[in-house]
Amino acid sequence: MSRVYVGNLDPRASERDLEDEFRAYGVLR
Repeated sequence: MSRVYVGNLDPRASERDLEDEFRAYGVLR
């Protein structure tokens, strides 16, 4: 498993927002 740092996020971004954005690249844990 790899770790990816995602910075400069909107403080209002939810975990669901991130899942929706990165779903095409695989499962988030």
